[in-house]
Amino acid sequence: MSDEVLSRVAFEGSETDREALCGLDQELATGWIEATDAEPDRLVLAGEIGACVDQTLVRLTALERAAFMLRHIEGMSISEIGDALGLNTSATKHSIFRAVRKMRAALAPFKEGVGCCRSR
Repeated sequence: MSDEVLSRVAFEGSETDREALCGLDQELATGWIEATDAEPDRLVLAGEIGACVDQTLVRLTALERAAFMLRHIEGMSISEIGDALGLNTSATKHSIFRAVRKMRAALAPFKEGVGCCRSR
């Protein structure tokens, strides 16, 4: 895996990236926060979700983070990601799957109404 690819997908916590990540899984995101809803509790929740996404990205392995970001932020295909990271198709899919599974697990408390990102 090249350092250039990893540095290209390094997560800096920008609002645009955070919004894109929160919108990835419609099942989890549906009904959480409406873009036009400016109620203070909704803004707090948005901040908590963003912090949870940030924490989870940091805990992913470098390979999982790169595959996840290339797929869901950059919009690259599985074969493009595999080529960029030097992986075969199966390994690429597994890296993305593991990252998504970890992200869903971390965000599950928000779906359940408990809030607070789980430490893993």
